[in-house]
Amino acid sequence: MCKGREAAKAQGIANWLGDFSEHKTHGRPIGYDVAKSKGLIVKRLEDDPPLQEAVLSVFHSTMVTFQETPCMKIIENQFGNGYFLIMNVFISGAPQAAAAPG
Repeated sequence: MCKGREAAKAQGIANWLGDFSEHKTHGRPIGYDVAKSKGLIVKRLEDDPPLQEAVLSVFHSTMVTFQETPCMKIIENQFGNGYFLIMNVFISGAPQAAAAPG
């Protein structure tokens, strides 16, 4: 009896998270209050200072990497193995207009 209700709850959460009309992009944050109201198990970082420090350290180092290098994607595991997608973008000048005959 409980097992079925947990599965239904999980399915409801999955449906909500997968609803494009609600979220539209991976870049939209889901705040603590909304996540909690939808049934997700969440924890405020502010309630666990060591966890907050670790999360913010990773976040800041990742942001600096993306802003200061041509790295576009980082995938890394707990064993220190990583994949880093580097993309060089070259911007060329706009074409010059031909001089008017004269």
